[in-house]
Amino acid sequence: PRPMPRPTPAPAAIIERYSFNDGTASASGSNNGVYYGSSAHPKAEHTTSVDGGNALALYGNEWVDFPAALTANILGSTPRTICLWAQLDTIKDSALFEYGAQTDGGNFGLWFASDTVIRIQLWGIDEDVTISNMDKGWHHYCLGYDGSDVVFYFDGQKKWSGARALDTRDDIVLRVGGRAGAYLLDGAVDDLR
Repeated sequence: PRPMPRPTPAPAAIIERYSFNDGTASASGSNNGVYYGSSAHPKAEHTTSVDGGNALALYGNEWVDFPAALTANILGSTPRTICLWAQLDTIKDSALFEYGAQTDGGNFGLWFASDTVIRIQLWGIDEDVTISNMDKGWHHYCLGYDGSDVVFYFDGQKKWSGARALDTRDDIVLRVGGRAGAYLLDGAVDDLR
């Protein structure tokens, strides 16, 4: 059985859901992700997820890029929420996701600046949040924006919120398991929404 749902910001409607049950980034709709593998792992692989099903395994050299159409309606100052489960074998310098641009207020993502500090990456107006009980197990992460405030949830608990003026761009497509050119995740991801 899947763990109880976590309280998170309530999106107006789910744009897409990726269960990774088949070990790929296939969507419930038409926005399939593209897996970029390494020579050691050229094809997407799965591992056991938090609910006992499958999750997408990443080994620190792989990531998934999603088509620009996926984020086309959540740019600028449009409200949005991105949630996922992740298990990290290496915490520091692991990115969960990002999209946007490397301009002030133009980015939207999460990555670990240290083993206990997650960075809410907004570019130029970032926020570092300490997670004192961080470990290498499965955890649920949600980053939301309502048009004026950013909110971050960890395992269903609000860890930070604050006013931010976002102007998220479309230069960088949604990438799960890394940031543009760096911070590749070593672990697994599941149930991206």
